[in-house]
Amino acid sequence: MRSFRAGESLLGPGSGERRLLVLTDGLARVSDSGDLLGVVGEGDSVGELGFINGMPESRSVQALTAVNALELSAESLSDLPPKVHLHYYRTISDRLAERLAR
Repeated sequence: MRSFRAGESLLGPGSGERRLLVLTDGLARVSDSGDLLGVVGEGDSVGELGFINGMPESRSVQALTAVNALELSAESLSDLPPKVHLHYYRTISDRLAERLAR
């Protein structure tokens, strides 16, 4: 679990970390070059693209309120049984595809 204060950065542009953050509470602002793309909250995730293939993050994610998030790394999922591992990657890929389609 990770905790962020209001105004703190959850993810920043150029970050190539293979990690995913699933917000358990709080709100965060997602922006690209200063332009608001959306607000994420409880149950939403950020960092999918970097998590799946290690691509550098292009968006900024900043806490609007105090935020708690479950942090997953690609390595942490590799310890899971293959069936569970596949389920998580499929769910993450579906969320990413849905977000890109919007």
